[in-house]
Amino acid sequence: MSGVQVGVPKNGPHDSTIFGYRLENPKPSKAVRDAQKKYDKVKQQYDKAVSNSKKKQNLVDKLAKQRSKAKSPTERSRIQRKINQAVKARDGYDKRSNILKNAKNAAKKKLDRVKKDDNRAYTLKQVTNKVSEHAKSFRNEGTAAIYQSSGDDDTVIYIAPTENESDDTASNITSWPVDQGSPRSDHARISSKTITVSGLIKGETMSDSLAKFDTLRTWNSRHYELTYKGNIYYKHLIISDLQRSYKSYETDIACSITFQFVYAAEITTSSKKTKKKSSKSSKTVSGNRNKNYTAITVKGGDTLWGLSQKYGKPVSWLQKVNKIKNANLIYVGQKLRVR
Repeated sequence: MSGVQVGVPKNGPHDSTIFGYRLENPKPSKAVRDAQKKYDKVKQQYDKAVSNSKKKQNLVDKLAKQRSKAKSPTERSRIQRKINQAVKARDGYDKRSNILKNAKNAAKKKLDRVKKDDNRAYTLKQVTNKVSEHAKSFRNEGTAAIYQSSGDDDTVIYIAPTENESDDTASNITSWPVDQGSPRSDHARISSKTITVSGLIKGETMSDSLAKFDTLRTWNSRHYELTYKGNIYYKHLIISDLQRSYKSYETDIACSITFQFVYAAEITTSSKKTKKKSSKSSKTVSGNRNKNYTAITVKGGDTLWGLSQKYGKPVSWLQKVNKIKNANLIYVGQKLRVR
């Protein structure tokens, strides 16, 4: 598989402490190239402003020495005027460099974000290709694939569903009488969707099989969103139950995995001007919508990008629900909804 691996796994090919690498796209997208050009341009302007400021400061120091050696008041006055001009120019470059520094930091954050999204998309594409190639020929380890839906890692765990591969969808339907003529669909909604697979995780050695199972166990404990692709194909799954049974297999592990499908619910916020305002952003929940949200107070050093990484919400989502126009401008003490 082509691509550049950033870093290496910590404890082998199936280390689950999260692997330490992701495939990097060798051919960046147009969005990445545009963000790179913008960052390079702003950085060049910033470096130039800093350089000019240093030159003016050196000139001020040089003129100050000349002034100290001047013999007449007229000469000292003339040198002082030059010093004042140099200081004014230096302060102007300092002010410009401060503005450009903020612009450079914002451009760098955007570049990093766009690169990460680009690499994730590239990783998922490579994983999809790898799974497709794997399914074309008979493999002893099975063809049902499990991998991270986010594209943060290109590891694929294969399982042979020898005993069970099923999905179950349950709905909450009111047991109370409903109004005559009222749409029945208004009184029912899907409460859960579960996918269950039982079979073998196969490896060349028992250590190899255990390493694969440890990866699944870590994905379970960290509640990563996973994709299962076998006879059943779902993308937004979280492991809700992971079992391992000890049988007389020399190198294989018998296991049972239950996945829970997570739904995306529309977020509704209220304001003084309008009673309700619907946001296009989505909140991932399981079953019924959870309308209890979490708010935090902004502290020194907090950024929307940092909060998005901490709470698992995109910057665009934080902007929308908190009505923030400038993603680079939040204030200490400000209340923000993060979940």
